[in-house]
Amino acid sequence: MSLAAMAAAGLLPPAAGGLLQQGIGAAVILSALRALRVDQTARPALSPAAEALIHRFAVKHDVLG
Repeated sequence: MSLAAMAAAGLLPPAAGGLLQQGIGAAVILSALRALRVDQTARPALSPAAEALIHRFAVKHDVLG
């Protein structure tokens, strides 16, 4: 049985569920920080169509901004 199912069934005490939730949150934050550390020059080149789409979204964002 997964931990989420155990918590939903009331088999996991609230304090343990809170600690589990904090641990999951910390893991997600660390994963996001790890993803931000990727060397920006290592990213694959975008197709001209993708570049145009990004530019179009950036312009719309500036207009709404």
